[in-house]
Amino acid sequence: GKSIRIPNLGWVRLKEALRFDGKIMSATISKRGGKWFVSVAVEMQASSLPTKKTGKSVGIDLGITDLLVLSDGTKIKAPKPLKANLKKLRTLNKALSRKKKG
Repeated sequence: GKSIRIPNLGWVRLKEALRFDGKIMSATISKRGGKWFVSVAVEMQASSLPTKKTGKSVGIDLGITDLLVLSDGTKIKAPKPLKANLKKLRTLNKALSRKKKG
């Protein structure tokens, strides 16, 4: 469920349920920024799903303008984090320039 039993501490409520089923091997508790976090290491059984072989192959070219170009002509665009965050940077710079010292 949404709780975990930690030795010497007892039952602790979690914000979200554990995502994986399996044997819990260890848990690490840390405090960052005034909030408590728990990292859980879980031993899982290996999935034995066979992969289907199609007999097809594809060549991959790593590039600068496009992240990937496949041999069949498919282009996968590269992520552009600067472009996505320029508006946020602009508003933060405006707010900083309007602040008074002290």
